[in-house]
Amino acid sequence: MIWSYFLNGALGLVFLITYMFSVVDLSGAIDDANNGSGYPYMYVFTQAFSMPAFNVLSAIVVILIYAGTLSYNVSTSRQTWSFARDRGLPFSDWIAKVDPKREVPNNAVAVTCMFTILLSLINIGSDAAFNAIVSLNLTSLMITYVGSIGCVLYRRLTNPDSLPKCRWSLGRWGIPINTFAVVYSGFVFFWMFWPQTTSHAAADFNASNASYTIIPPRFSGGRHNDPTPQLVVYTSGLAHISLPSSKDEAWFIGGNQGILIATDMTGGGHITEYPSEQYTSVITVPFPDGLVPAHEKVSSGACHFSSIGGRSLEDRLWH
Repeated sequence: MIWSYFLNGALGLVFLITYMFSVVDLSGAIDDANNGSGYPYMYVFTQAFSMPAFNVLSAIVVILIYAGTLSYNVSTSRQTWSFARDRGLPFSDWIAKVDPKREVPNNAVAVTCMFTILLSLINIGSDAAFNAIVSLNLTSLMITYVGSIGCVLYRRLTNPDSLPKCRWSLGRWGIPINTFAVVYSGFVFFWMFWPQTTSHAAADFNASNASYTIIPPRFSGGRHNDPTPQLVVYTSGLAHISLPSSKDEAWFIGGNQGILIATDMTGGGHITEYPSEQYTSVITVPFPDGLVPAHEKVSSGACHFSSIGGRSLEDRLWH
């Protein structure tokens, strides 16, 4: 298995070098990727080969993608079946059934294919939503690496004799390699949630989608800015908001009185603290294109809660 890995890597390097030398017009390939076929390799094929050769090479790519997808499906189905066998999924008894004749978990394969099709249909409505959901796979993979490798590393450092015997070991390089894997996976996991570029608009920033956040007790969010005007709904807990250059403050109790439109008009930001002894949950929904919808302005600044029939810690609320 190790030699097959090195063989595939060497052949991939040869293919990559050949492909890069075949790119005669880099700007044209990028433009075709953005405004044309969407696949730069097809543009390179048309520039480097005749049409029959282009068809053959494109067919090879399609076959390789199909073979890779098939192997991914088989691997995912096997893991789904194993998880259901241990009763870790809903309808585990049905998913874990194995065809006695073919010895194949047909139900697990069907469930895997169904979820793949449903995820693909999201791309019809919104490619941004599809990319966001698919990206969760990488973040989940990285945090899984951190957890699993981290547990093994902890056991190797504290009680190595308790680990079961393995068929293959990294030997003395095991601890350094495991340490590097945990650090690197954690590093990648952290940066996966950040924008790819520094210049962005409200439509393509990470906060362009609705989000649900659970905040621990007695947490201080510090001074920060809202990236775009958004609707904020505190469903539980308590939030205290103040301005760094003003004595005005506001208290929001989770529930039907915890709704506000958040936008930093002055650009100076605000300070948010969560002094409650319980968790505070909040839903944020950015407005499309940063435009606040039509609404009635009850008052400006801090006001007494009695004017709208509610109660809070200091009878103060912001609108």
